[in-house]
Amino acid sequence: MNYPKEWDELPKKERKKKLKQLKREQERLAVQKQAKKNRFLFLTSATLVIALITYAIVMVVIKNTRTIEGLAEYNISDWKHVTTEVDYPQSPGVGGDHHPNWVSCNGDIYDEELDVERAVHALEHGAVWITYIEGEVSEEDIETLEKKVKNYTFMSPYSEQDAPIVLTAWGYQLELDDASDPRVDYFIDQFRQGPQTPEPGATCNTNAFGM
Repeated sequence: MNYPKEWDELPKKERKKKLKQLKREQERLAVQKQAKKNRFLFLTSATLVIALITYAIVMVVIKNTRTIEGLAEYNISDWKHVTTEVDYPQSPGVGGDHHPNWVSCNGDIYDEELDVERAVHALEHGAVWITYIEGEVSEEDIETLEKKVKNYTFMSPYSEQDAPIVLTAWGYQLELDDASDPRVDYFIDQFRQGPQTPEPGATCNTNAFGM
């Protein structure tokens, strides 16, 4: 232990007392130093965690508020289950009355056109419907689109739409010419189980009894 040299001239008892006091003081300073270090580490870690949480929130907000050029929005204020054909104002329909049963929309790819009324019910569950006009879309584009079809997404041909490729969610629709257009991903990210979903979390598996 380091101590003043002049302490060597003190009586043994007094020197021992001073050494004991010095030891206690050094231990106290060591505890303070460690506590200060621990506070610094805690504050640094807390700041990092807050920064990561803030970043995650900002990214979610950006994802959910991204402006998609050409996006059409429709106000769907009323709907019910029907077993009759529905004359939708959009093509394909983006919402409104629909069949009690929905099409399976958990990454399903259909080779034939679907009953729009059942497809619209899937949109109510938060699914995104990708449609294309056969003969106007290349096989390469079809394969590109198929790779994007995952949970709460389904795909089928549809001949009565105005654009070669159309993406549809409940209340929203986007017309495209090219499957490599980055807006395909923007639309799917924003509207698959998005905030527009009337029944978030409802199953996309086929249910013969509907809901």
